[in-house]
Amino acid sequence: IGAIVSLHEGDCVEWDLGGMHGDHRAVIEGRTIFVCNPPWGVRLTEDIDNSWVSLREFLRREGNGAEAWVLSGNKDLTKILRMKKSRTLVVRTAEEDLRWLQYHIFQKSEVPVEK
Repeated sequence: IGAIVSLHEGDCVEWDLGGMHGDHRAVIEGRTIFVCNPPWGVRLTEDIDNSWVSLREFLRREGNGAEAWVLSGNKDLTKILRMKKSRTLVVRTAEEDLRWLQYHIFQKSEVPVEK
């Protein structure tokens, strides 16, 4: 399973999966799923906004064609991603109401410049 599942911990803004600039692209369009549980203010309370900004930058840079599932207990923080969710699954654990949010990640289209 180690050949198909990869686990990482840390600041995702520093991760390089090969993105668009490498020979090998780790993300396989339609087959790659990112699952993450960024801090949302209960156990981890430091640098929360920065964690969500890092996640946004990582998904935009490395996630083209992938799907992301993000666990959150704070809807205000999910707005930092500036992404439209595809689906929401409500879960309750440890007396907390949480949401699994699904995002389909597409490359940001370039706006043509008129001459």
